[in-house]
Amino acid sequence: MRIKIINAERLSAEKRWNLSFLVAENGKRVATGSIFVPIREVVAERKNALDPQDFKSHVFNYIGLENVEANSGLLVNFSPVRGAEIKSRSKIFLPGDILYGRLRPNLNKVFLVGSNMSEGICSTEFYVLTPKQDKVLPFYLRYILSSEYVLEKVKVLISGAALPRIQLEDFLNIEIPLPPLEEQNVLNDFLKKASEEYKRAWFRYQNMPQIVLNELQYALESQRVQPQLDESRFEFAEVDWKNPFPVGAFSPKLTLF
Repeated sequence: MRIKIINAERLSAEKRWNLSFLVAENGKRVATGSIFVPIREVVAERKNALDPQDFKSHVFNYIGLENVEANSGLLVNFSPVRGAEIKSRSKIFLPGDILYGRLRPNLNKVFLVGSNMSEGICSTEFYVLTPKQDKVLPFYLRYILSSEYVLEKVKVLISGAALPRIQLEDFLNIEIPLPPLEEQNVLNDFLKKASEEYKRAWFRYQNMPQIVLNELQYALESQRVQPQLDESRFEFAEVDWKNPFPVGAFSPKLTLF
């Protein structure tokens, strides 16, 4: 039997009486000499939104939860769409923002908007977070937010049975390790290179079967005895999604914590 005593002072201070939250331990801290700070100290939330139905013919970079791969944060099955196809009000994001999936956060969908993608819009089931780059670097933050360390803390904060979500205030109160910027620079560079390598590997994995079949068909049709694979066809190239907003569609002002 597991027993934990919760004093009345803490109960009265908590906004929820959630058993898993109240009995959870403080959690394992990663082995680091870094200080720990609440997420709210290193991000600002971008609350700007627009209604795509006001711009039916405009092509938007629209990201839904289904477009972000769990854990890796890779953009999948994505292509820009016209405003007429997006049926609900959407949040705005800019390059450098991080989209954190608040619906079913145990799926761990965390996407860093790269410099290859101009401004866009996303489902309201994301929190749109802007790293304060005088404190934290974007790749470092993206990987910390999707780490097992943060995920375990998120799991005890989820509320709602049918549509489980994490509330913004709870999420922002999670403490994360924050090394000095000099150390973050080294980690950020490593994580950026690792992310690019993963994309290349994913691209080859996804495209190899079809390329091989195409080559076999061509060899049979042309009666070429020795089929050849063109290695250049396996190289991943980041697609530039340049779809700027209509003039006057939004103000870039941020809501700061």
